[in-house]
Amino acid sequence: MPVRHVAPCRAQKAQRPSRLSKCGQWMSFPKVPNLLKYVSSGRYFARVKIDGKIIRRTTVPLLPD
Repeated sequence: MPVRHVAPCRAQKAQRPSRLSKCGQWMSFPKVPNLLKYVSSGRYFARVKIDGKIIRRTTVPLLPD
């Protein structure tokens, strides 16, 4: 009986959430297109494009009254 070669099963890559950037550091929000969250620090940033340059600025957290 001939021996059949069976390829080892390939481990699938872990699926990352679609809201996470390729590098895994920035999270976006589909309902708020210019808002980003830096994952490691948890800070929020606004993103705008002026004269072809992308500018990110940290947002001021709103404190409850």
